[in-house]
Amino acid sequence: ACVDRPWVISADVSASLTLFYFEPWESIYTPDPTRLETFKSVLQIDKALKNAYSCFGYEINIVPKTTVEERADFILKILLD
Repeated sequence: ACVDRPWVISADVSASLTLFYFEPWESIYTPDPTRLETFKSVLQIDKALKNAYSCFGYEINIVPKTTVEERADFILKILLD
């Protein structure tokens, strides 16, 4: 749920707020010295991020979990339409 925050300056609603979002991908996720979260924690962070972006009016485009080339094509198609 979105919480009303009067101190946040709202964006111009006529502006396009397109976001390309890369969801967590378990089969390629590997914790390391700078990425300490378990994948379960990553999923909780993912949910919070998507909620926050949605609350701020972003159009969230989930980039498919596929090859780099197909991901680039997906993004370009949206940008060029």
